[in-house]
Amino acid sequence: MLYAHIDEGKVISFRKKGSGMTNTEYTAFEFKDRPEIPEEILDAAVCLDELLHIPTYEEVAEAGDLLEAHEAKKTSHEVRKEPEKAPEKETKAPVQKEPEVSDADECPYGAAFGNDFGQYEECDSCAAAHPCKGKLEKQKLEAAKKKEVAAPAAPTRKLLRRG
Repeated sequence: MLYAHIDEGKVISFRKKGSGMTNTEYTAFEFKDRPEIPEEILDAAVCLDELLHIPTYEEVAEAGDLLEAHEAKKTSHEVRKEPEKAPEKETKAPVQKEPEVSDADECPYGAAFGNDFGQYEECDSCAAAHPCKGKLEKQKLEAAKKKEVAAPAAPTRKLLRRG
């Protein structure tokens, strides 16, 4: 049944419970016969189906192409509007005189190379900090391996079954 049919259409009737927008509940509905629609109203009526435009596949594809072209143009326009940045001036850090680092594993400040890494303020700016830290980490790793070998294995425990 087409309730919107010009000649045989119906009116939809609802039963409402409550009031307001949040307290309203529709408990039932039914289709009721309606009187014949006068010709002058039918002549003035607009067919909603004729107002809808359902695009073809080609129209949708074309609109997508136009949208992509618009986005590309917008992006290129934005890029052109962006002001050019002035090259940053290079600032040189003040030259600090540090002791030279020899090829031997020695601390240029006289601390124990590797063992004392990170314990003195000079370690933060020392040219030998990287190899010194590496030696310390290597020593810690070797000590941990020796500890694993030296530690006796924990005895395995059995479950006592009472029967």
